[in-house]
Amino acid sequence: MEIKKGPLHKEFHNGTYWARVYFKLKDRESKLLICGSEEYFNDNDIKPEVWYQNVVEKWKAFGDKIFKKEVHYDVYAISDKGKINGLDFLQNKIKP
Repeated sequence: MEIKKGPLHKEFHNGTYWARVYFKLKDRESKLLICGSEEYFNDNDIKPEVWYQNVVEKWKAFGDKIFKKEVHYDVYAISDKGKINGLDFLQNKIKP
């Protein structure tokens, strides 16, 4: 499986880090959009770059199952409201 990681972006106005990851296997392709809040990183004492790599490894472990959907979303926040806002951000502001 080929994995292409896009750059890790920081949205200063909402304190969110986000990225796109592309998974490809022969003629199948799937996209992953991820985001994490600064509060999440602070509460878990993790650097965004380390988190990014961990998330990619988590999704890589799904193997071929990742290709069941064209686009996946993965949001990391400390509250339910933060998770809802993160998903809304990825679905409505970021294009796969």
